[in-house]
Amino acid sequence: MFVMALPWLLVLELVLYAGCFICGIIAAASLTINQGHFAGRCILYGSVHLNASDQSLVMESSSSPSLCYFVSAISVCVSIYCFSLILYWMYTSCVDKDANRDRSGLNMTLVLCGAVVFFLLVSGCVLRIGREHLCISILQTLPSLSSCEEAENKTWASPYFGNQFSSELHRAEVCHDATQLHQLITITQLHQLITTTQLHQLITITQLHQLITTTQLHQLITLTPVDHYKHNYTSGSL
Repeated sequence: MFVMALPWLLVLELVLYAGCFICGIIAAASLTINQGHFAGRCILYGSVHLNASDQSLVMESSSSPSLCYFVSAISVCVSIYCFSLILYWMYTSCVDKDANRDRSGLNMTLVLCGAVVFFLLVSGCVLRIGREHLCISILQTLPSLSSCEEAENKTWASPYFGNQFSSELHRAEVCHDATQLHQLITITQLHQLITTTQLHQLITITQLHQLITTTQLHQLITLTPVDHYKHNYTSGSL
């Protein structure tokens, strides 16, 4: 019912927000689970070495846990932001049947989306480069491996549980990139909507100007015979 009360562009925007919400939750959950599998250590930008006694992989160094918390927090905040917008427009469509946004509201949403994309870019670079740094360390430690995913089949020293570390990081990265793409599409739609609104306002102003000009012309045409009659009447009296 609420979908029918919303403009189709806003409905499409809410669908994108729903996708951002889901992708953000998956990205944060994947990174958090991965961190739990490595005893709370953040393996981004980490390095490994091979234990010669039992041929198991051991985390030699890792990043501060706050780095993974930062990436997860960005994803969670984006999900909360998108979910809040969905709830807001659902409530607005139920209370106000004419759920439209003015230009100031569009500009505010555009600024917020720009800020979201900025933080997604920063956290996305941290996630991608950190994962690549870890994979380079693994491939240097185990030259027989052709990809980082093959290290999931290797034995990891306790308390590490790395049979899905690459898949979890890759899933988080893909969902993070999808969230960023959704936000960029939303920004594009908002920009087009603002441009369309400005065009409509310009057309309205032009029409009003033409209407005022036409009205003045009609008044001038109406007053001209009256002035001519007054002039003839005055001349005859004299």
